[in-house]
Amino acid sequence: MAKLAHYLPEWGWSPYVVTATPVWGRPTDESLLEQVDFVPVERIPNRDPSALVARALAPAKRMHRRRTRPTDSQAPRTSTNTGRAPLSTRVVRAFWLDAAARWAAEVPRAAARLHACVGFDAVLASGPPHSALVAGAYVAKVLDLPLVADVRDPWVSNPAYRWPESPRRDARSLALEREVMHRAAAAVCVSEPISAEALEYGAPRAITVPNGFDRADLPAWAPLDGPARIAFMGRFYGSTDPTPFFDGVACAVEQHGPASDVIIDIVGPESDHVTQIIRARALDDHVVRHGFLPHRDALGIVSHADAGLVVLADRPGAEAIYTGKLFEYLGIGLPVLLVGPPDGAAAHLVRDAHAGTVVPYGDATGVAAALNAIAHEKRSGASRHAPVESVIERFDRRLQVRTVAALLDEVVS
Repeated sequence: MAKLAHYLPEWGWSPYVVTATPVWGRPTDESLLEQVDFVPVERIPNRDPSALVARALAPAKRMHRRRTRPTDSQAPRTSTNTGRAPLSTRVVRAFWLDAAARWAAEVPRAAARLHACVGFDAVLASGPPHSALVAGAYVAKVLDLPLVADVRDPWVSNPAYRWPESPRRDARSLALEREVMHRAAAAVCVSEPISAEALEYGAPRAITVPNGFDRADLPAWAPLDGPARIAFMGRFYGSTDPTPFFDGVACAVEQHGPASDVIIDIVGPESDHVTQIIRARALDDHVVRHGFLPHRDALGIVSHADAGLVVLADRPGAEAIYTGKLFEYLGIGLPVLLVGPPDGAAAHLVRDAHAGTVVPYGDATGVAAALNAIAHEKRSGASRHAPVESVIERFDRRLQVRTVAALLDEVVS
């Protein structure tokens, strides 16, 4: 949304942003605000229920840890963490659509107050969180304005955002998606499968505008000397569980081939689950964890790698997902190593752009082979990386925003 707000004025639209206050404990990158410092912003208290639930559960968790703490005579306990979301997050999902649901309930009132002063012509709501789309639909109804729903991830078909398995709650989620899509004048979706879902659930029109990159933000690709380096930028979670990838890294190291000294740079929030995966495979010497960094610094580290990693678990709905880092890799000129569904939207893009290698999720042997090929090309100096610029240039953010602005012109007229 930052790039939409940044470039919309160039195409004749003045955005006013209604958003939430920062959520305590979540990393933020204040440097990104410089790009939209001219945009009026109305911040509503986030009212994130996760913090409330976490505080309520804290005494029980402390008591549980005291009861299960090993004595000196006991062997150390090992974790059984399987990468599931924290308990507080799972509790929130059991009762709310997502963590933004309570914030979203306050949006229509704030939007109506602003409308009385500004006089809006349209509502552009972006999600996830999908509660923001629900809020946008209510705002459009109350103010009698056309709604454009900017859908950046699947909704009911996305396992990462579904409620716990419950027919009643899944039915409620589906009803909300139908309500939003029937209210919308049009939907803007980041992939063709998501556009198809929007149309299926009632949107009168859907256009596909994928994620993209802004060349002004991106450094040039400049791989470092030494061993092959694979960079990952972002956060590993259920839908991007990296276990098969690290199985492949361990396999490449054990083979003593070209990638036996491979280095994996992880730029993003720390994860106990990922730490356990790395230690269980004795890969600590092959992984550099940089933690969360400002976007500019993160891109600097990624630009020095030999390939950028994308992981998409092969689950229902994953075939519709693009991930933002993929487009920034493309904009930098960095070869892509995609470990995910071979018939998904992301895989088709990588192949169409001749931008890297696709390995099926779960294929550790294939990951090891890809790593060895990357390391061999680096050592030999015979890189075959020759991306198709005519494919990549379609994802220039400025030009993409022009498409969204044209859609806004149409729904208003």
